[in-house]
Amino acid sequence: ASIVHLINRDYDLLARDFQVLGFLPESFSDFDAMSAELKKAFGNASGGEKLANINFMRLADNLAAIAFRFPFRIPAYYSLIIRSLTILEGIALASNPNFKIVDAAYPYV
Repeated sequence: ASIVHLINRDYDLLARDFQVLGFLPESFSDFDAMSAELKKAFGNASGGEKLANINFMRLADNLAAIAFRFPFRIPAYYSLIIRSLTILEGIALASNPNFKIVDAAYPYV
């Protein structure tokens, strides 16, 4: 469901998905503020264009900044996946500046 919410740019439901996934505590309720921050983070990471143009490293930096303003917890296995994706994206971009991680991952999500 999170992917659908992201593609539809429904950041309020995406924020609620973060709670379901365990990134936010059950007691968290300020979804309006979180939604606004997610909209900025994803907009900045995609250059205001389609989400297919997202720069994963920039997105990871933006989400890290959000984590300091909200009671965000990132489980260890997610941080390892995020780190791996940013490294792989960097390697791919070094050999092909037009590489889009979303296009490469799309068949698998």
